[in-house]
Amino acid sequence: MTAEALRHTDAPPRPAAPAVARPMRSATEPESCEPELALWSAALVLLLEDATDYLRRGDDKQGIRGAAYRDVTTTGAMLRRLCAHARVDPDLAVEWWRRSLRQAA
Repeated sequence: MTAEALRHTDAPPRPAAPAVARPMRSATEPESCEPELALWSAALVLLLEDATDYLRRGDDKQGIRGAAYRDVTTTGAMLRRLCAHARVDPDLAVEWWRRSLRQAA
């Protein structure tokens, strides 16, 4: 059968697949290939690293790491915003961060 013959069959066209909203990702899932999502995910990782650095070193002349630590421990506005853009549940991100601290100790 040729491609032309396949186009003229009496079979009804298949319905389009329904649009599906993307689910939230956990903090441990690999990043997507989408550049914007990768950027937000990297920003979230930096926030968590700054919070970890503040906890381990304590020295923070500019207050950046201290602000990150306070925001992560209280599930603050910075964490919630980054998680929303990175499609990560903020509570899961905090739980993952706390678990990684316990494992490193």
